[in-house]
Amino acid sequence: RLAVLSWRDSSTRWRPALPAAWSAHTRHETIDALQLQTNLDAPQLVASLARVMRDGSVLRAGAERETLDAVYTGDLGGRSSTPLFEATSRGVRSAMFVEREQVFRGTLRVLTGLRSDHHTLTARRTIDPRLSVAWQHRALGLTAAWGRYHQVAEPLFRRSEDASAFAPMRATQWTVGLQWGKDTAGLRVEWFDKQYDALWQLNRARTPVGDGRGFARGLDLHARWPLVGGGSARLSYSHVRARRSDTELPAAGYTPSHAGAPLTPALADITHSLTTLMDWRIRTFTVSSAWRVASGRPYTALTGWRATTPVSGAGATSTAETLPVYGPTLGARLPRYQRWDLSASWYRALGGQRGLVLWASLANLLGRDNVMRYRWTPGQATSTPVLAPFNRSLFVGSTLLL
Repeated sequence: RLAVLSWRDSSTRWRPALPAAWSAHTRHETIDALQLQTNLDAPQLVASLARVMRDGSVLRAGAERETLDAVYTGDLGGRSSTPLFEATSRGVRSAMFVEREQVFRGTLRVLTGLRSDHHTLTARRTIDPRLSVAWQHRALGLTAAWGRYHQVAEPLFRRSEDASAFAPMRATQWTVGLQWGKDTAGLRVEWFDKQYDALWQLNRARTPVGDGRGFARGLDLHARWPLVGGGSARLSYSHVRARRSDTELPAAGYTPSHAGAPLTPALADITHSLTTLMDWRIRTFTVSSAWRVASGRPYTALTGWRATTPVSGAGATSTAETLPVYGPTLGARLPRYQRWDLSASWYRALGGQRGLVLWASLANLLGRDNVMRYRWTPGQATSTPVLAPFNRSLFVGSTLLL
């Protein structure tokens, strides 16, 4: 659920703005007999005031406040009338920012900014500088940006009493881009490099740990061009290499921030991803095609099972357990993801502002079985793939504009 209310005034050199937003999220999960529920509630208020100077530059300052209330509950469905557990978490983030935007000779735009945040989860204040530069000459544009950013992890990490000792996660980012084009044809290439420090993560025992490190660097490419018959095409390609601290580092004798500690692929390490969109419009009839393909997401493979030896003594006796044996952290990859979608729509004007739209969409035209993850049961020798819920599907509908 989401609601946004925004007010702004740009009729004078003083330009105030006051956006307010509220969002809520509820999730229900069933694991055998266990019923889990997550409730998130997040109101946010931002206030800013800009001043257009006589030289055309813009000076802006503001503040914002965001609250995140989280409630986690679990029970055994109809077997118990009382919850097995209920955990609550409340985090408040407050921030102040100031920035200046200036244009030189009509072709060079420079934006400098400074931001300060404070979060109750870490009880620390952070200060982040930012700089971006853009140069435009006819159809050619060059951009560059640098900035430092801090972020606090989700409330799940508050399960640990030591979470308040974790420093806010930090990222330092560089981006450089080149853009050329007109309305019908164009190309944009952007290179990025992000260095991460003080990362929060969960180890295999699901215990929060901090002080991790990592990086992500890659290349994004976006292109558009006309097609024969009045159509147009867009292509987006992304290459990324993302690594972060291994969650099993304490067992390996390292700390996450140790300079010599090994790094493993991050969940976002989708090496290659490609999306191609094509549209044809013939009067009031439109046909669209979308082809998506991406490298498989990394995951930690289960390589076998190990039976423990029962121990007795001191008045207590343990029972044998079957424990999983894992491979390298995120050392395996799911199969490649592929999907082809087709859609068509037809518009009929009914006079005035009224109109009728008939549309149809065929999702996953080739019926590709995309694997999202694997499931194991204790003692099972082979894994069971969990497929994406988007099978070949046909959607039809109409929209009446009044």
